[in-house]
Order: sequence, then C-alpha cells, then structure tokens
Amino acid sequence: MPNRVRLALVLLWTSWTISICLMVAHSLRLGGHFWTDPSTIIGLPAALLQAALIYLVARGSNAARIILLIFILLAIPGVLALERLIVSKLFVAACATGISFLLKLVAVVTLFTPAAGQWFKSRGVPAARGQ
Repeated sequence: MPNRVRLALVLLWTSWTISICLMVAHSLRLGGHFWTDPSTIIGLPAALLQAALIYLVARGSNAARIILLIFILLAIPGVLALERLIVSKLFVAACATGISFLLKLVAVVTLFTPAAGQWFKSRGVPAARGQ
C-alpha cells in the first residue's frame, strides 16, 4: 500500500471519528435523546456506511474510492451549514465540522493521485497463474 493511500486512510478515519464525536455531542446537547433525534437517526447509518467504505478503500476497492468521491462532492453544499453554526455561536461544532470536511477532501484528493491510482488498479486485476 502506497504511503499516500495510508495517509488518506488516516485522514478518513480521523474525520470519521470527529463526525461520531459531533453526533454524540449533539445528542447530549439535546438531553441525550440519541435515538429520537432526526440528525442521529440519519447520521448513524451514514456513519456506518462511511466506515464500510473506508474499510473497502483500505482493501483496495476502486468502487469504494469512487463512491467516497461522490459523497464528498455531494457534501460540498452542506458546508454552507457552517455559517449557521457560527451565527448560533457553536464555534467548536463549526470548527470540528470544517476540519472534518477538509480532512475528507484532502483524503479523497490523495486517493486520486497517480501513485494511489496505480495501486487501486493493481488491486483490481487478479494475478495470472504461473507468474
């Protein structure tokens, strides 16, 4: 595994951990109603899907790498929510959300470098017998 892919995985797992911490903090801020909060009901399955994709990327899945790219592109409009967090004086949440997004963005860009692309390409082609 190239160092760039390893770096991208560290960034993705760090971002994932920040997202989980934000979800728990949000739930606790609302009185601990973890299973009745719409943000958590939507966020938990999304976090589990994201964890599965990161795992598959670590295993060399090119499809998972492409799906992560699509997810980060779809998340770009959500960054506009940072303004609402700042206006609401939720500065820690705004910073954590922004950092989490930037980590994902850098990780996905890193996963599409030529060295990473070669590794993913080699992972998708089974080795020929007798070689």
